[in-house]
Amino acid sequence: CSGDVRAATGDLSVGLGGTESFESGLNLGVRGGIVLSLVVWLLWDVIIDPAEGYNLWAQPVIYVFESSASLLVLGWLWGLCVVVWSSAGINYLYIFELSSKQVSSSTAALSEAASVSALYLAAFILYYKAERNVSGAVDEYVGEAIPPLIYFCLILYAIFPWRKRKVWWRMVLNVVISPFGKVGFAENFVADVLTSLVKVMSYVAYSFCFLLTPRFVIANTITDDTNLDDASTDDGKSMEDFEAVCSKSGWGGTLDSVISLLPLTWRMLQCLRRFYYSGDRWPHLFNATKYFLSILVVLVTIYKGEVEGTSDADVVLPYVTAVWFIIYFVSTFYSWWWDIWVDWSFFPRDRFSLALRPERMYDVSSGVYYVAVIADFLLRCLWTMSLIPVTNAPIGRDLQTILKPFLAGAEMFRRALWACFRLENEHLSNVGGYRRVNFIPLHFGHRYNYISIFKRSQ
Repeated sequence: CSGDVRAATGDLSVGLGGTESFESGLNLGVRGGIVLSLVVWLLWDVIIDPAEGYNLWAQPVIYVFESSASLLVLGWLWGLCVVVWSSAGINYLYIFELSSKQVSSSTAALSEAASVSALYLAAFILYYKAERNVSGAVDEYVGEAIPPLIYFCLILYAIFPWRKRKVWWRMVLNVVISPFGKVGFAENFVADVLTSLVKVMSYVAYSFCFLLTPRFVIANTITDDTNLDDASTDDGKSMEDFEAVCSKSGWGGTLDSVISLLPLTWRMLQCLRRFYYSGDRWPHLFNATKYFLSILVVLVTIYKGEVEGTSDADVVLPYVTAVWFIIYFVSTFYSWWWDIWVDWSFFPRDRFSLALRPERMYDVSSGVYYVAVIADFLLRCLWTMSLIPVTNAPIGRDLQTILKPFLAGAEMFRRALWACFRLENEHLSNVGGYRRVNFIPLHFGHRYNYISIFKRSQ
């Protein structure tokens, strides 16, 4: 370890990880190649050689495919984050209070995501070809089997192997019962991730509504004899019929609002509990204020939807819209400031300075950190589009429907970016105050000279 005390401590730590074998890397490469081939095949069928008269994006079943894809992207991003943390020597296992037996390695996590992604893409291609009557006699059975089969595979992926999944479900339970559950770094991290999955959770709820609707087969099965322009044949087939039952029904709107509010409320309660036991207004009350502002954005959005269409809309709506924009931009800027100056601690808070902190663990140029600052701001602003009601979308209903899953993906990417720098800062400075000591050993097997990074960055 060349006299590096931190590296020596990391090497002597028990159960903090291990090396990846050549076989596991080869296995990941093969699965990744299969996934890439299926992606090209799917894009060719959907974009290059689409079915005439059939718009998959306008069918209710798209909620099943969009929500499933979003959950798979989450699995891929977790694996990539583990790769980034491990390569920099960030001891994520120590920070999360986990052992290597409780979580999958980076290669294993990516291999699991690749396997499920390959099944998902194959099912998507088969479904689309069945809609185009390419698969012949099995068409009528494909519409019934594939949508629930996709979710069945995702449920298995989320539960097994149980010995590696149960620790995360325990964290989720502690988040759900906030403020009565355990509040540690891992629980706060999971709650923050849930705040970025609001739209994904809404899609999951709509998907279950679609799958539990008795007419979901009729809603997504077309034949050569189907007249798509004939309204009399539109027996639950259209997106309008689905929305009347699920997404735009009374209970659907209520559920959507609850899904939007719950993660933010859980995270705010976690901050208030930490303030109650520590008595420190900074950072806990100020952090709780960040989530309170986000809750206000959701509440004003709900009220704005209630005002629209009423007799007082012409008088009240301009003021409500103005208040919505003010609260939203204050909340967005405050959340962005918290990301950069507190969660990442890129710049000093006691004075105005855009000079990066000297302690950095990623062996990249300082420009990468500044790019991350800009990307975080742009992605937070981009997320505003997903909050615009589809019926009032200024860019058009169809385009808004198509962009929504990509906006959800952009927010998950921003959260992954946030996670990379958040754990780096926690490793260096214990900024959240979750540990009694600031020292953290480097990740097991890490041979990089941390001291040289520190000196070079000064």
